[in-house]
Amino acid sequence: MADLHGFGTAQENISLYKDFRIRERMKLQIRAEFYNLFNRHYFNNPNTTIGGAYFGDVTSVGGSPRNGQLGARFEW
Repeated sequence: MADLHGFGTAQENISLYKDFRIRERMKLQIRAEFYNLFNRHYFNNPNTTIGGAYFGDVTSVGGSPRNGQLGARFEW
């Protein structure tokens, strides 16, 4: 049943940065990025094997874990 619609998903990403002017032509940027900020998981599609013991049951969850990264950039 390829046409079966599963459960919805949600994922919030955020990026924050701050620029620091060092001199007229030099700049330092500090950046923080976070993916799946609220660590949401979602239900996978139900089992569609007709006659199976788990027909219609949702037996697993999916979703990527919360991730973050920091970075710095220097321009001259």
